[in-house]
Amino acid sequence: MRIINFDGIRASGKSSQLSLLVKFLLGKNLRNKLVHEKDYEPLRSLALYWSNNPKPFSHNVIKDFAKARAEIYRKEVSPIIKEIDYLIFDRYFYTSAVYQQGILSMKEIIDINLQQKIPIPDYSFIFVCQPQTALERMQERDSKIESLEEITKKRELYIDLTKQYPELYLIDTTKKTAEEIFREVRKKLNL
Repeated sequence: MRIINFDGIRASGKSSQLSLLVKFLLGKNLRNKLVHEKDYEPLRSLALYWSNNPKPFSHNVIKDFAKARAEIYRKEVSPIIKEIDYLIFDRYFYTSAVYQQGILSMKEIIDINLQQKIPIPDYSFIFVCQPQTALERMQERDSKIESLEEITKKRELYIDLTKQYPELYLIDTTKKTAEEIFREVRKKLNL
């Protein structure tokens, strides 16, 4: 089984690429499971609480997120691990490294997650685009809008993360079609 993670700023095309990958794998008769962490407890409740009570993350809260992630892996993934060819995460601990920054560094947050015995993905894609592009896409979708400043900061943090962890594969989606981006994803995955 290979583990693939898609991460990055909101409205960067991540969800579109996830859909294309799942469809492609099914077309090749490759069994896969897509895990949206926010769809599973206890992570869903933690994320909801945080979004309604925004404040800097403490060491204990970051640890709670990591424990919740490990529990999801144990409950949802471990029982089916021999039945699938690809496990695909829609966001993973790299999201925590960017969104929970403040008191701890990205490395410290990633280390806390790894201490929970969460597997490292075989492939991790980080999707970014120009902040103005992300903002326009959010407005088109009528989704939760972040400020240009917030988008810019998160984009820079993801880019910094890829500099610290060269195994992360950065894709700037700003001036690319979904098909062009997907060709890049497939090439990196040797599919």
